[in-house]
Amino acid sequence: MKKVLKWILVVAVLVGVLWCGVASASTVASGSCGVNGDNLTWSLDDAGTLTISGSGEMKDYTSTSDSNIPWYTNRTSIQSVNIVSGVTNIGKYAFSGCNSLTSITIPDSVTTIGFYAFYSCKSLTSITIPDNVTIIGDGAFRYCTNLRSIGVSDSNACFASVDDILYSFDMTVLIWCPPNKQSVQIPDCVTKVGNHAFENSRIQSLTLPNSVTSIGDGAFRECRDLSTIVIPNNVTSIGFSAFMDCRNLSTIMLPEGITDIKYGTFYGCERLRKIVVPDGVTSIGSEAFSWCLYSNLDITIPESVTSIGSKAFDYTYSVKVHYTGTPDMWSRINKGTSALPSYTLYYQSDRWSISNGVLTILPSCVISDVSSDYAVPWKDEKARLFPLSLNVSLHRFPGIGSPIARIWPTSQFRKASAVLATPLSPAAAV
Repeated sequence: MKKVLKWILVVAVLVGVLWCGVASASTVASGSCGVNGDNLTWSLDDAGTLTISGSGEMKDYTSTSDSNIPWYTNRTSIQSVNIVSGVTNIGKYAFSGCNSLTSITIPDSVTTIGFYAFYSCKSLTSITIPDNVTIIGDGAFRYCTNLRSIGVSDSNACFASVDDILYSFDMTVLIWCPPNKQSVQIPDCVTKVGNHAFENSRIQSLTLPNSVTSIGDGAFRECRDLSTIVIPNNVTSIGFSAFMDCRNLSTIMLPEGITDIKYGTFYGCERLRKIVVPDGVTSIGSEAFSWCLYSNLDITIPESVTSIGSKAFDYTYSVKVHYTGTPDMWSRINKGTSALPSYTLYYQSDRWSISNGVLTILPSCVISDVSSDYAVPWKDEKARLFPLSLNVSLHRFPGIGSPIARIWPTSQFRKASAVLATPLSPAAAV
């Protein structure tokens, strides 16, 4: 009998302990989060579980630092989110910056996941898209650096997951790739690489299938291990910042169908050595090649370009520009503030260049006598020449008997320092 009473007492104590453990998860904050106010309510307990319940839409928010997000001051302590059936959407920026969030339950009642909804949820490792979600906003999983997989319910008619990569249901849009993947085989039915699809991924090389026609904004941004990528000629659009901070990217062949290079496309590509801008491109956007610090970039710009945006090559040193047009055409390009702060310009037809106030004349350069000082080939570039004099009569072109002074008026050389150069290498003399 005493043994029975002893066991009863032990069980009672254990039940009490368990009860105290359950009861200890008390509410630390609560409020409303519905688009109409209290149609949705939320509560956060001291175990780090955020519960959202009610009926209808959640409110959208405006940024990752929006202090109107109801749980903003507690967001770093949120470890799990439980959205109760009846909630129909996840608002824009709703859980952005919840760095401790490891799990979330999304009910079938949800139809929309908002723009940047889970931005920088760096502890989140997996998520499942339920049956009725039809819209996932841009950047919804951006900077979720430990997110390994996004599953999709078999009953969902808008999205699909293959090898943990999120696609549109018809597999034409690659929406998101887990950051930990080092290699990917993209199906040849994909026509678009979505905005931020590979951002921050560890992918090292990639060949896009011929079916791809567009690359979204920031699609490969901060892919710092990416060294090579093959882009098919069918691509007609590359979004802004598409390859920003791809620090190991050294060469890339741009497709012939694009008509512009957008803002920040190759910003921070420190090792980018050589690039040919295709004929038909009309504009190079602001900061398109900024901060390619150590690349000694060699770039060919076609005569079709009519504008180069501000700071397009800012903090990109020793740029060699090979221009396919004439000096007059170059002078008419609309160049923004600090578009090309440090560069050497080569005119492919004439084989002369100006860099750091020095006029360099290549041995292959033969230009007829000109009628006046205003007709010399570099007339539109004189502002870039240092006012130095030179006794040009001492110099002759290899294989040409005439002194330079007989090819161009001597008076022009009083405005410049001139250097006879050795021929460009085949790679540079394009």
